[in-house]
Amino acid sequence: MIDGKKDNLTLFIDRTSLVGDVGVGISFKSKLSSCCLARLKGSCGCECFPDGSEEACLCFAIFLLIRTNLAGSPLATKRSKVGDVECGYNNGYFTISWNVKGTGSSVRKSLGIALKCLVPYKLYSAYSNCVRECKGSTNREYFNYAANEILQSLKDNIHCGVVGNIRLEKKNSETKKTEPALDIDAMLKILHNKVVLESVSGTKTKPSNESCKHEELTEIKSSGVSSYLLQSYISSKIKGANPTICGNYVMMPVKSSKWDTMRAKLKKDLKDYVKQKYHPVNDDLCCLLGYMMLSTGSVACPDIKSMIKSGFKSSNAESSINSVL
Repeated sequence: MIDGKKDNLTLFIDRTSLVGDVGVGISFKSKLSSCCLARLKGSCGCECFPDGSEEACLCFAIFLLIRTNLAGSPLATKRSKVGDVECGYNNGYFTISWNVKGTGSSVRKSLGIALKCLVPYKLYSAYSNCVRECKGSTNREYFNYAANEILQSLKDNIHCGVVGNIRLEKKNSETKKTEPALDIDAMLKILHNKVVLESVSGTKTKPSNESCKHEELTEIKSSGVSSYLLQSYISSKIKGANPTICGNYVMMPVKSSKWDTMRAKLKKDLKDYVKQKYHPVNDDLCCLLGYMMLSTGSVACPDIKSMIKSGFKSSNAESSINSVL
């Protein structure tokens, strides 16, 4: 892995040759409502508009702008080499991610396009459409508050991650010595110039909304890498279960009594599952998981970076899943 930082912009890049391209992601902290975000993504059926919904609508508006500029038309895809864009919220971070060709220029270009879209203060119209979709009421002062919250987070730190089939080293034809194929500091300098953060003008009022209720769902407390592993495990073992990562929880569309029965079977089958699905790729597991998490926007860049640095193995995956079951 190589990594670097310039002011509020951090970037890490890790390589595995076991996939065909790279997953790229941008993460920043947010206090958005994960339930509202799930509704905007079409994966939540509740009708509430809880605290953090305004920020969720604005973050989703940022995602829509990035998706339009990266893959919103055949011309955009030709320029960016990106086919689709995803987003997610996990462990306090909002993440926008995509897959792209594994070259330094393609990664830099797609990241540059996305970073130029981090303009929450310019997205009132898109924000308003998202609020109305979630049955909320638009309010300029609420928008200003949400935009300012996101702006402060962006000023604090924008985390970027790249994992996949990208060359990090090359052999010098004259000296025959191995040298870096990517200059991460030069890339950070170019990308940093794409980020233009202006102040939010006007009155800012913090909205106050109802709390979210999930009487027909089971909430399994889990976040970061653990939530992704648990979601994948449940989806693999219980066909049609469709668990959803919702903030610091994995949501199961069943009542708690039924979940207790499911959980007992999942605990019983966990060791064999990890042996079959994780152990055969143990040496490359952390990079493969990092690629999968980035490709889906399921886990934030800082958590993926920490996982890769730790040398995550199949034994860690087993204990991680078991701890949240």
